[in-house]
Amino acid sequence: MGKGQRRFRVRGGKSIRSGDLSGSGLPASRVSPRLAGTFLCVAKEKYPKERRPDCPGPFASLRATCAARLRRGPAELAPLFSQMVKLDGSRGYKSVLITSAKKPINKLDDVLLNRGIYSFSNGDANSTSSFLVPGYYAFAKNKATPEQIFKSVVSGSHKRNFLAVASGEVDVTTNNTEDLERFKQEMPEQFEKIRVFWESPLVPHDPLLYRADLPKALKAKIQDFFIGYGKENNVNEMKVLNNILGLSGFKASNNAQLHPIADIERFNALHSSWQNEKLTPEQRQKRFEEVTARFGRLGAMLKLDRGRF
Repeated sequence: MGKGQRRFRVRGGKSIRSGDLSGSGLPASRVSPRLAGTFLCVAKEKYPKERRPDCPGPFASLRATCAARLRRGPAELAPLFSQMVKLDGSRGYKSVLITSAKKPINKLDDVLLNRGIYSFSNGDANSTSSFLVPGYYAFAKNKATPEQIFKSVVSGSHKRNFLAVASGEVDVTTNNTEDLERFKQEMPEQFEKIRVFWESPLVPHDPLLYRADLPKALKAKIQDFFIGYGKENNVNEMKVLNNILGLSGFKASNNAQLHPIADIERFNALHSSWQNEKLTPEQRQKRFEEVTARFGRLGAMLKLDRGRF
């Protein structure tokens, strides 16, 4: 690859040339984005000497941001500078609850007010869209757990849960708008058998972060490159974006984007504590107070960080 060219690394390790940036004013060294599959790629600084913007998911971004603040203080915060935008213009997805089109379930209250009647298949405990988000917005905010609402609770993958509802195996499951759109294309007959009766607030698409210790001028040039990429009907750049998770481009953003993610992470931390049978009631209460205080500080930091970078 020649000088000035930049490389997008997509999942699976494949590299895609994104074009020639000669004359952009960026230094001769390569500045290549990296899709970080895990929090460790960001928070543990696996690549400390390279100028790489990272593209972790929103939860990994929150953890990296929080870890950087706790480890080194405000000056070393890993700033979020941009956000992915899909081809349809969406800047995020929604978690959903689905049921059979034959069931008399049309809104969340039809489940909440009829406890012990319906069966439920939750998502994997590590899933953002099918466990954490619905667990917080649909159940925790209504002061209930799935175990308190449904007559039986199991778990499964997005596809498994979709098929379980379509076949009538279970009454209610979790899913998300992006997977449902895919299932609609791949399994139209099964899709006609299900109904979405609840949607979460928007969960933002993956953000981009750069190292906090980069020169200010370089940060501005990196952000300008991403925000401008694929614009002005540049066909080659548009093709590259389409190959990167079906993107249309990038929008400017900041750490304020992580506020809803912080709320869900707080729920997850509290949920884990209350579900831990090894803890005494006193220990659970202490953990509750610690988590509440920690996320209170984090919320204040995210507000403070708005526009700092």
